[in-house]
Amino acid sequence: MAPTLTLSPLQAKVLAVMQEYERNHAAELSLPTVARLHILAEQYDRAAADHAAESDIATVAADVAEELSLAEAGTIRRAAKAVELGMPGIICRARAADMEPNEIARQLGATGSYVRRILRRHPALLAEARARAAEEKGKSPADTSTVPPACCAVAASHLMRTGEQTGPMAFGHSLDCPTRAT
Repeated sequence: MAPTLTLSPLQAKVLAVMQEYERNHAAELSLPTVARLHILAEQYDRAAADHAAESDIATVAADVAEELSLAEAGTIRRAAKAVELGMPGIICRARAADMEPNEIARQLGATGSYVRRILRRHPALLAEARARAAEEKGKSPADTSTVPPACCAVAASHLMRTGEQTGPMAFGHSLDCPTRAT
């Protein structure tokens, strides 16, 4: 005969609260961790490589479908969309920290042309990121060469209105304009 456990009324209440907490937060407790997301990303990178076989891609697809619950997949999907919304700011912040566009692209799993296109389309965001980076380094934005000159704002405004890109000298850019390389 198995021994029975007798709980005091206080112990029973504590146990009931703990069980209710576990039930209410079970979904949160099973959310994907950053480490798990890294593993998924690495599996995808290997399968998506130019030399990968179709069977590798199918294996990753099957593993993801088997491992993730619908709630987890939805959470990851929404998080990916949120990251995509913030991508211009993320890229501009990395560029303001003097990271080269090709290195940014490598870390994002994107192309260098994608990163440069984002930088061209968001000159005000890049200028803001550069000013913030300068402030963090203890410099006034006016004291740094990383703040784009007014000609860049004019060129960006022209790009937004017409969709036409202009050459670096079209609006008075000098050859040493800090945004010319981006």
